[in-house]
Amino acid sequence: MKIVALIAAAGKGKRMNARISKPFIPIFGKPILAYTIEKFERCKLIDKIYLTVNSEEKELCSRNIITEYNFFK
Repeated sequence: MKIVALIAAAGKGKRMNARISKPFIPIFGKPILAYTIEKFERCKLIDKIYLTVNSEEKELCSRNIITEYNFFK
């Protein structure tokens, strides 16, 4: 049996008055979403990771998070 993780990462951060969406806000130079994905990447029980992001941020996520941090699941 394969186990899949679904990460909801389409938050806009409106209450935070952020200029960028919450998943892309950096903490210590690394986007919040990268920390989240990293935890699932390290989990041996998780076979695959699916992300839900805003359609206009799909390329940004692919380039600045998935590729930048070498995530592969």
